[in-house]
Amino acid sequence: THSFLSLSGSTGLIRMPSAEVTPHGEFRAGYFSSRQSDIISQYGNSTTYGATFGMFPGLDFGFDVGNLRQRTDLTANAKYQLIHEHSFTPNVTFGVFEASKLNTSNAYYLAVGKHFLSDRLNLTAGLVKRSDLGTKPYGGIEFALFPFLDAVGERDIDTINYGLRAHFRGLSAMLEHRKTGLGVIAGF
Repeated sequence: THSFLSLSGSTGLIRMPSAEVTPHGEFRAGYFSSRQSDIISQYGNSTTYGATFGMFPGLDFGFDVGNLRQRTDLTANAKYQLIHEHSFTPNVTFGVFEASKLNTSNAYYLAVGKHFLSDRLNLTAGLVKRSDLGTKPYGGIEFALFPFLDAVGERDIDTINYGLRAHFRGLSAMLEHRKTGLGVIAGF
């Protein structure tokens, strides 16, 4: 399975959460940086640090802290796996992310994910509800090009993001592109 950190601090695709959870007893940490963008440059660069921990089977908690748009903030997230993936059933998770003191629009989501092609292809679809935007659909795809390299694409609530994720022995690095510019996600 694929449980890498997303920009939201939750296990996920690029920005949006997936239906994967951090395995029980495991820890993920990451560094996220977006640079070289006209949109970001008007606020400064965006750098955050995040972590998530598999507290119990099917339940993870996480956080991220950083200077997103030059506003230092600490956000929290939690995810619970309602249904575990088997031959004919997908992963189904419910979670909250972007819960913070500065962000008044906490997000709740329901994500469904299924692996195909001997675990080389993972499809995710979800609904996210934010108080400032209402309920919006999102979706994504992860495809293993090689045992150590995945192509990742997603349609978050307002744009298409894509990138390449390299991973080896618990370490991962992703070069991604969003409407805000190029970014790097590194983690373990």
